[in-house]
Amino acid sequence: MNTQELVISLQDSISKARACLEVIASCKDEVGDLVPMEHIRLVRSWIDAIEQDVESGIIPDFQIKKSTDDLTGSQLVGFRMNREQIIEEVRRFKADRNRNGGIPTLNMVRNASTYYYVYQVLRSIGFAQRNTVIVGPNGSGKTTLANCFTSTIRQSAGIVIPAQKLLFIPHIIGIPLPEEVDRTYANYQSNPRDTKQTYDYRNGNDFPLDMARRFGDEMQNVILKFTSDIQSVKTDVFHAVRSNKESDCHTKADTAIAIWNDLMMERKLVLDERDHFAVEYNGSRYAAYMMSEGERNILYLIGRVLFAPNDGYIIVDEPELYLHKTIVNKLWDRLEKERNDCKFIYLTHDLDFAVTRNAQKCWIRKFDYPNRWDIMPIEGSEIPEELLMRILGSRKKILFCEGTKDSFDCKFFEILFPNYTITPVGSCEEVINYTRAFNRYPNRLADAYGIIDRDVRPDKQLESFKADRIYSYNVAEIENLFLVEDFLKAFVQYYHFEPQFDLGALKQKVIDTFRAQIDKHALDYVTSTINFYYCEQRLHTAKTFSELQTSYEEFKSLIDPEKVYEERKVYLTDVCDRGDYNTVLRLANHKGLSSIVSGMLGMKVFQSKALEFLHQTDAVKYLRGLFPSEL
Repeated sequence: MNTQELVISLQDSISKARACLEVIASCKDEVGDLVPMEHIRLVRSWIDAIEQDVESGIIPDFQIKKSTDDLTGSQLVGFRMNREQIIEEVRRFKADRNRNGGIPTLNMVRNASTYYYVYQVLRSIGFAQRNTVIVGPNGSGKTTLANCFTSTIRQSAGIVIPAQKLLFIPHIIGIPLPEEVDRTYANYQSNPRDTKQTYDYRNGNDFPLDMARRFGDEMQNVILKFTSDIQSVKTDVFHAVRSNKESDCHTKADTAIAIWNDLMMERKLVLDERDHFAVEYNGSRYAAYMMSEGERNILYLIGRVLFAPNDGYIIVDEPELYLHKTIVNKLWDRLEKERNDCKFIYLTHDLDFAVTRNAQKCWIRKFDYPNRWDIMPIEGSEIPEELLMRILGSRKKILFCEGTKDSFDCKFFEILFPNYTITPVGSCEEVINYTRAFNRYPNRLADAYGIIDRDVRPDKQLESFKADRIYSYNVAEIENLFLVEDFLKAFVQYYHFEPQFDLGALKQKVIDTFRAQIDKHALDYVTSTINFYYCEQRLHTAKTFSELQTSYEEFKSLIDPEKVYEERKVYLTDVCDRGDYNTVLRLANHKGLSSIVSGMLGMKVFQSKALEFLHQTDAVKYLRGLFPSEL
């Protein structure tokens, strides 16, 4: 069918579904809470959204067809009861003392309301016109969403592969009828498996055995499909040979074996003489039911994907579950290639897996129980995709800092700022760029802040950063914080180093070390000042070369490097002459100063010991005042 024909078919289904809703709504006084008006409102909203999307042209052809199928599958289109018939059925139901479960012909409206939520999800991800990864932490409703997909997706539109499963491999005796296998497979696919149930532990008979059996049927249905497919191909080949025709004897099991063997290099999956799966390893063979959990899971996933309907959705809850990191990406790469006619939608909390997918990335911004999701695409950004996914869902404020996850900076800030999501990103330039970029990102849950070393930056530059929520602290290097006088006194007292520690001597050594490098510090300061001025200023657009030359000379005159250098040396020398220890810590861009403490205490691990002290005591109070009040 072309687009116009698809739209006409959809419009016809919409008209019939609306007529059904109007009949049921007209009975609201008699029906009461058997069909709450909220459910009717949701179904109407679903139908309205479909119609609006078709009119605006944002809905692709395959989704138009799926929406038509969904309206049919919801049973709204085929509804034939009139108002009087509905009222009579409600009357009989209410008169039945053994009534249970509601009225089947009206329950469809309750069930159809789920389509509204699923449609909103599909709409928010652009109807998955390409493979999609939806990322969300535990508790963000991923499995609930998978169950909603299961209850609304028709067999011809796709499949949902659940996270929870018991993979028992059955021993098949006899040849199952393909029609029976297909019917069983379709039925089990369309019913979600809900683990959110309870039972009375005092009565063992209350254990939900039926649900447990349904989980255990997962592998049985896949194995039966493989067996049925093998028998169908054999039958086709037999008839082709009798008719002297060519026939393809390749089965889905052959494809599964090829994929499995590519992944499990040391083991070989085969079919035995009865067409049952088996594994060959080190010259011996064992039956498929002896496979490890991971081996069975790979076969199960391959089977589910191979038997998925053409041109449909393949929705996978926790695609990384039970799989080794070295296999998971290869498996899904191969399956995506094998079924490139389908659109894969992954629901995962594993960011490492998400990053590997060549797919659009989305994140669950919010989940309101039981079935409302706010899902946002992760669009292009100056922040690397993996990092963006890690921090977008944080409800705590983000603090970008220098270093790596294992670096001193990160460990220090995790102690000092427990109410922030500490995010190390490397250099100070990346802190600046990522903080600005993240705060421009729409629909984030929290704001980002940046914290950088003061280094030798001019005060004017540090002040300009504050407009972008980027701050520094009142020492040149983060390591200098552990040289703060009050902190050192408390540290020495806590570890009983008083007899061998002379604070006055330490301060003098720090000052002398700084004095010996005054020339270098002055040069670094001039370089930083020049870079700041040249980054802040811009040459005026000139119409002639003469104007350009004049503008350039004015640009150069903004700063006199020699003058700044000499003035800086005088200032630094005065600081040392006055013995201004605190100012030295603020100016000394020298990571080795803490080694002076190590030498005086005879301790090679001063920084790690200081971190330990900070973590175990309330020593944060000695350092917090050196940080801006905005943090």
